[in-house]
Amino acid sequence: MLYEPQGSEKDVLSAYYIINAILLSDFHLKDIRMTNRRAWKLTLQDDIQLELDRK
Repeated sequence: MLYEPQGSEKDVLSAYYIINAILLSDFHLKDIRMTNRRAWKLTLQDDIQLELDRK
């Protein structure tokens, strides 16, 4: 699933493909979210959550 603020669909889809390719060898991406402040929240297949912020 992809979740994003309105108007950032292309950014989230692009990030999904890039991040999924990086994780593909050992992890599977379950969903990706972009917050209103443009931070990323990833959930992996085994429900591990990663949060990536700009700082």
